[in-house]
Amino acid sequence: MGLDSIISDMFDRGLGTVIPTLTVSYPHIKRAYFAKVSVGDDMTIERITRAAVTARVHLVVETENFRNRTLKVNIKQGIERVVADVNAVIAVQVGDEHKGLIEIQVGQFASETNANNRNEFLDHAIIAIELKASSTEATRHWDEAILGATGQAAPLYLLVDAHTGNTDVPQCRFSYYGRNEGTDSMRNLWLDMDGLWFQLKRTPAPWMEIAKGEIGQHEAGGTRINPRIQQYFDASGYWGTDDTGAENAWCGSFIAWVMTQHGSALPRASFRAKSWKEFGRQIDEPIYGAIGVKTRTGGGHTSFVVGKSIDGQWLFMLGGNQRNEVNVSRYARDVWSHFMVPSDYDVAGAELPVYDQSAVSAGSEA
Repeated sequence: MGLDSIISDMFDRGLGTVIPTLTVSYPHIKRAYFAKVSVGDDMTIERITRAAVTARVHLVVETENFRNRTLKVNIKQGIERVVADVNAVIAVQVGDEHKGLIEIQVGQFASETNANNRNEFLDHAIIAIELKASSTEATRHWDEAILGATGQAAPLYLLVDAHTGNTDVPQCRFSYYGRNEGTDSMRNLWLDMDGLWFQLKRTPAPWMEIAKGEIGQHEAGGTRINPRIQQYFDASGYWGTDDTGAENAWCGSFIAWVMTQHGSALPRASFRAKSWKEFGRQIDEPIYGAIGVKTRTGGGHTSFVVGKSIDGQWLFMLGGNQRNEVNVSRYARDVWSHFMVPSDYDVAGAELPVYDQSAVSAGSEA
C-alpha cells in the first residue's frame, strides 16, 4: 500500500485526528506543523497551510515530557513529484546552513525570548527556516516545477523523529499522534492542520531575489565609483561618473537595474525616484516586493517593500543609496505616497509579512 493510500485509509477510519488524554510520563509527540511565530510582549504561533518559495516560516513540534531534549524533522515531498521525488527529503535554509535533517531542541526558542508568556511554549520545539533551495538557480527551478504542478503547488509533509538520539528511553515508549507512514507503531507523519498536504507556492515578487543579492553594495567614495553602481547607472541611462553627491543619487538607478534583470520595461528617466510613479500600476496598500515612492522637497526616494512592523506603523524598505549603500531601512508608513507593481503582476493573495530581521533606521538618501 502506498503512502497516499495509507493516509486515505487512516482518515476513513478516523485515525490520527484525536489526541488522547496523556496520563504517563513517557514522551509524547503531539503535533507538528508550519507556522508564523511572532515575538513581542507576548509570543504567538499562527499555524499556516501554505507558504511561498523563499518565505521565512517556522517549524513547530508540540511535545509533552520531552522538554530540553532534541528531536529531528524532515520536510518531505508529498503525493506528487514537484521539487523532489515523492517521499524524498527537501533541504531548506536553516540559519547559515542548508539542511535536510533539521534538529530542534524543545523549549530553546521560547526560553531565549523575553515574551511574558514564554513558559507556555517550553514544551514546543520551534525553529525558523527559509523555504529555498541551495542556490538561486535551484530555487528558480523550484518555481518552474511548481508552475507546472497540480494546483501550482508542491505538496509537502513533515516527518518527526524524537526517539533516535534519545536512547535512554525505549523506542516503544514514544507516542506519536500524527499519521502512519507504513507501520502501526510509528505515527510520526504530519500533514497540515486540516489533514491536507502543506502547499509550497511560487516565489512572490521574484525580482526581490535579485534585489536581496545586492545588499551590501556601497559607494566607493570621492570621485571614484563602485563598478556595480556604474551598472545601476547604465541600466537607468544615467550619465554620472561617480556615486556620491546629491546630484548622483542612485536609488532610482538601483530599482532600474533590478527590474531590468527581471525583464520589466522601465519608465522614462528611471534614474529619477519620482519617475517610478509611472511604472506598471499603482496599488492601494503595500505588499511584499512593491516599489514604494516617497516625495520630498527637491527630490524623492524609491525602494522595495520587504515587510512591516507588528503594529503596521513602519515599513522596511530594501533600496539603494540608503546611507550610501544597498540595505534594508526602516521608514514611517505615512511617508510613502505610491506603491507600484508590474502591470502583469497578479496581486491576488499577496500580503506583507512582519519583518523581524536586521535593518537600519532611515538616513541619508543623497
